[in-house]
Amino acid sequence: MDRKDLIEQKKNNLYFKNLMRSMNTITTIEIYEAGEERETYKQIISSYYELWKKSKIKPNSKLTYAANDNQCINWIIDKAELTSKKEYVFTTNEYSEGYAKIILNDLSESILQLWHHQDKANDLHGSLKCGFSKGFCLIDLLDKRVIEVALASDDEYNYQLWQWYY
Repeated sequence: MDRKDLIEQKKNNLYFKNLMRSMNTITTIEIYEAGEERETYKQIISSYYELWKKSKIKPNSKLTYAANDNQCINWIIDKAELTSKKEYVFTTNEYSEGYAKIILNDLSESILQLWHHQDKANDLHGSLKCGFSKGFCLIDLLDKRVIEVALASDDEYNYQLWQWYY
């Protein structure tokens, strides 16, 4: 890795660490910058997105784009069966490919912070580098599934929730 790439990688790791610190209702157990566990999580997410791009993974649920944050949070918690009693791996692939093992302390507030994490990332970057949509992706370690919720370009009228068991 040349010097320029190394500096960019370190900068992205710092953005991700700062993003995780900014989410005060989420306990960050570990941030994976390198190593075998990071590569395992990266492979899981890569497999998921490969199938998703080929339209082999369909949304499990949809919610109208007109829904307010409260409706979105309740829908996500209900449909994804999220709990504060599990560990998840939160991942961001949009801008820095970060991976962190987390616990959702206050379920509604934690999901709200994840739902709006791209806004926070934009503030940290000082630009719209990270996009402007709502959504997030988690790996449920106990049930061995990927959970993603977002607004996708194939249906701009609905938020969609996907679940894939790996």
